[in-house]
Amino acid sequence: MLDKKNYRKTLIAACDALSEKDKQQAAFQAMKLLVNSELFLKSTHIAAYLATSHEIDCKFIIEAIWQHHKNCYIPVINNQNKTLSFHLYTKQSPLKPNKFGILEPVNSITFKTNKLHLVIMPLLGFDLQGQRLGRGAGFYDKTFAFLNKPQQNQPLLLGLGYTIQCISTLPIDSWDIKLNGMLTEKSLIIF
Repeated sequence: MLDKKNYRKTLIAACDALSEKDKQQAAFQAMKLLVNSELFLKSTHIAAYLATSHEIDCKFIIEAIWQHHKNCYIPVINNQNKTLSFHLYTKQSPLKPNKFGILEPVNSITFKTNKLHLVIMPLLGFDLQGQRLGRGAGFYDKTFAFLNKPQQNQPLLLGLGYTIQCISTLPIDSWDIKLNGMLTEKSLIIF
């Protein structure tokens, strides 16, 4: 089994090999699977993300959230404690790049993380035991560490990725937060 660093390299190369057409089709198919699910129908406050390279694009999902009159939130990095806050995102939201070049809403309303119904999370890899391989900074793990406490069942964490990003078993660390489900262009799985 590879370590996380080598898995990241391998998975980034696999995503880079996908054509733009394949990437767009995968993002659209994933959106259709999500929108037709009970999970989406019963969620009002949904966090998504603005994709960077090697991540499946959330734009179709974000459009669907708006079309269904649900609230969409986008993560904003808190550099002091390496966590995320989630800010309301609308078609009119001004955006600016953070220190990693990822677009974030500016001057928008912050929503309590534990009040989100569904969080769609970017990733580089995943396994079918609910483990997620991110970029390695730990922002999502630190932000959702509260879910390890008893009685914390919200929000539901849903990974979003390409089928080719599935690994049989990922290496794990004690601080890794598990996904509740995984959405790809081919399936929506709740663990």
